[in-house]
Amino acid sequence: MKRGRLFLAAVCSFIFLASGLETAHANNYSVTYDANANWPQSGVTSGSVPSTTSYASGALVTAATNTGNLARQGFTFAGWNTASDGSGSSYAAGTGTFTIVGAITLYAKWTIPQSARLIGAGGSVLNITNPNSITNGGSCTTGGIRGVTSDGTNYFVRPSSQPGYICKVNSNGYVIEVHNVGGILADSNTIPLDSMAISYSSGCIFIRGTGLSTSTVYCIDVSDWTITARTLPAALADGQGWGSGNLINFPDGRIGSVSKPGTGNGIGLCSASALNCKILKLFNVIGSGKSVTFTTSEDLYLADSESGWPSDDHGIATDGTYLYEIMYSNGYKVWALQSGAISYLVFNGAGTGSCGASGATGISGTMCPINAPVDGINALGSTPNVTYIGHNHVNGTYIMGDYNNPRIYLSNAVLPPTGPGSLPTIAAFNSFGLGSGLSTAVYRATNTITVNLNTPSKVTFYSKGKAIPGCKNLSSSGTSPNITATCNWKPAAHGYVYITVTAVPTNTAIATGSAAPLLLLVAARSGNR
Repeated sequence: MKRGRLFLAAVCSFIFLASGLETAHANNYSVTYDANANWPQSGVTSGSVPSTTSYASGALVTAATNTGNLARQGFTFAGWNTASDGSGSSYAAGTGTFTIVGAITLYAKWTIPQSARLIGAGGSVLNITNPNSITNGGSCTTGGIRGVTSDGTNYFVRPSSQPGYICKVNSNGYVIEVHNVGGILADSNTIPLDSMAISYSSGCIFIRGTGLSTSTVYCIDVSDWTITARTLPAALADGQGWGSGNLINFPDGRIGSVSKPGTGNGIGLCSASALNCKILKLFNVIGSGKSVTFTTSEDLYLADSESGWPSDDHGIATDGTYLYEIMYSNGYKVWALQSGAISYLVFNGAGTGSCGASGATGISGTMCPINAPVDGINALGSTPNVTYIGHNHVNGTYIMGDYNNPRIYLSNAVLPPTGPGSLPTIAAFNSFGLGSGLSTAVYRATNTITVNLNTPSKVTFYSKGKAIPGCKNLSSSGTSPNITATCNWKPAAHGYVYITVTAVPTNTAIATGSAAPLLLLVAARSGNR
């Protein structure tokens, strides 16, 4: 009997060991996630990918959600793909499933937003006509366009037939005003006929005097159409190629220009990058019209794998989030702008053949020229020599002038996501209070209340719902991020009191804002008066 029990125990032990041996050799495969930062263009990501996870062979796997808030400047996260170039099997984050039969890497899938692929993608052509017989309107309807910009409502055009004139055109293409702005604009020795873009901001149509290094820009004041030389606090760099005199404006009112390729190599943020860099130098515009002054804002670095692109720049413009640069007959590039970091390409539609964009969301080489549509609608038509690009910050359209004819190409209207040059939708308060974070005010003494704003405004401070004397419609001072307004308040009663504040932006496109009430205790004054 004892021998039987020993035999049974031995058999059980064998079965157990065999089972364990089988378990030890079962196949377990890992699923690894990759941020895929360098496709379709070189770039960087923020956040993190999901952790690597192991599964038994044959298990049904659900692709991970974006647990680490993985993001990439200028792109949209669109799930996971088995190939880095997006040509493999795609799985939606959190819902896509597959049966695992081996180790696998899933790459983040990045798509290019519509606002970064607008040129040639539909749109329309606006022919400039003079149906109301505006005096000198014929100067606007013959020849070509040597500069175009917009104030958000109308378009301003510098015609080739009369380079000393500025034509104001409405959304129907009708000439509504024509102004001779003086000899400076018409004097090719001062401002060349070609290559000098015009750009609108703060009641001025700005134009450079040269495409070389210069600290002089001219303001054409749209209130009286005088032209005045204004001095920048630093020089604009040399431009590149035909459009050497590029000048752009941001929705937030800043103006600037882009240097020729390679200018930023070895400088600042570009020193640690193997990519080539151009510098977008930006200036704050203070005031309005002919009296504007400027302060230095910041330099943004535009990285590119190609050292000499473009050899023939035909225009640069921005919507505050993306920056477009076009090259005659060889497409365009789009950068996702970043402050304090490298601005990388989102779309590279330059060159010949695949034009650097092959495989990116179905883009082929034939889709890269600026007059080749991505949606089958050739709105540019017979307008191959488009140039002088600008942007309407109100409706989200890019504007390009026809060098040979009196017409403007308008892209589809798409407002971009928020970027470093975006216009705020509403006045907002970054801070509001007494100095040093105090919560107690002094009775019948001067107490300083300061606000920090996101946009220049007229600011009014209130105590118990009534405007504080001397603190109504105060003009803010400074530039972002240090736009401030200060109220000197002498409380006439003890106890707790609520202080409120409103800000009416000087830019009427931004809504009035208010801050949460500030509760202060008015305490007795110490010492003698």
